[in-house]
Amino acid sequence: MQYFKSISKYLPLSFKVWLVSLVRRKDMPLPRGRRAFVFLSADYGNIGDIAISAAQREYLKSVLSEYAVLSIPISETRLVLQSIKKQVKPDDLVTIIGGGNMGGIYPDIEELRQLVIRSFPGNRI
Repeated sequence: MQYFKSISKYLPLSFKVWLVSLVRRKDMPLPRGRRAFVFLSADYGNIGDIAISAAQREYLKSVLSEYAVLSIPISETRLVLQSIKKQVKPDDLVTIIGGGNMGGIYPDIEELRQLVIRSFPGNRI
């Protein structure tokens, strides 16, 4: 175990993130029919981002009654992304929460946002 701790400091963070995502990957069964995803849904302590996530979910439910609205928590995004990509259909909608975490102040969240966008080139985002 000590060997892995000493080598870990030489590995780039991007590789560590990729490796953890690969090892902890999860399947996420999706309901049939049309789906609207709310990616990067807040599951952390920022009350403003939690409110944005809840409002976005409720808004989508009210205007897209024929869609199942699915929240993808930010902490689960990397873990379920491959599963969702395999199941997504062209008429599924992909949404991403906005707010103060957009842009360069929180580069880890912005990187996830860009990953989601790149992952669904055939869907409306």
